[in-house]
Amino acid sequence: MLCMECRRIRELLPLLAGGDLEGSLFKDAREHVATCERCREELLEFGHQSLLLKAFPASDGSASIWDSVRERIDQRRSGSPPPAGS
Repeated sequence: MLCMECRRIRELLPLLAGGDLEGSLFKDAREHVATCERCREELLEFGHQSLLLKAFPASDGSASIWDSVRERIDQRRSGSPPPAGS
């Protein structure tokens, strides 16, 4: 069972891992993680996930992607086979 401090800190761990925590919240979270193995392990997991996400280029939702999706939907509706290489 988690103590109240762990519950509070666990909500901050994604922000801490992403470098988005400042001030007293940053200090409190770092101090807690230094003494709590369970929260420290969870912080490491968030850190690994953050690194993985940064390894992939962000999609801007460009029109070409949506045009391609729309084209494939239209092809399926019309019964046409998808173009080669799709």
